[in-house]
Amino acid sequence: MAAAAITPTLIEAVPNLGTRLVVVEIVKATQHDWVIFPSPVGFMHLNLPTGAAETYTYAVGAVNEDVTNVGASDTSFDYDGTTSGQLPASGADFWILVDNEIMKVTSYDATTMTVLRGRLGTKAANHNSNAVIYVLNTVKLGGSTTGIVRGLVGYLA
Repeated sequence: MAAAAITPTLIEAVPNLGTRLVVVEIVKATQHDWVIFPSPVGFMHLNLPTGAAETYTYAVGAVNEDVTNVGASDTSFDYDGTTSGQLPASGADFWILVDNEIMKVTSYDATTMTVLRGRLGTKAANHNSNAVIYVLNTVKLGGSTTGIVRGLVGYLA
């Protein structure tokens, strides 16, 4: 499935919260479109064309099927590649959350991610096998109503 188009417009900077708010319009073509944002998303509030609140998740989740646990100093690890079609293009800014640690992905292939650890004020930590990886740039939209979805996005960086 292709990513839906977005048109961001900066409306307010909130430096004390380490985020910036952006108004977005997303053209939703199918029931569960997903959108790749240019920076990691901290929160969203969206409304359907009908005015009803949109159902969504903050990020797409992938299961880390690492054979061994991820150590705090590991810079690459294996993951479940079945969700790789929903990841930003390799080489793009690409952020993930595992447990309470944010990492920047510098490259990935079908089953392995290479990362910079402990980003955006978090600390590198150990992670158990099968910990969920949340892709902070990528949001999956719910509901069956299609058309222009409007709302606010809070970027972390």
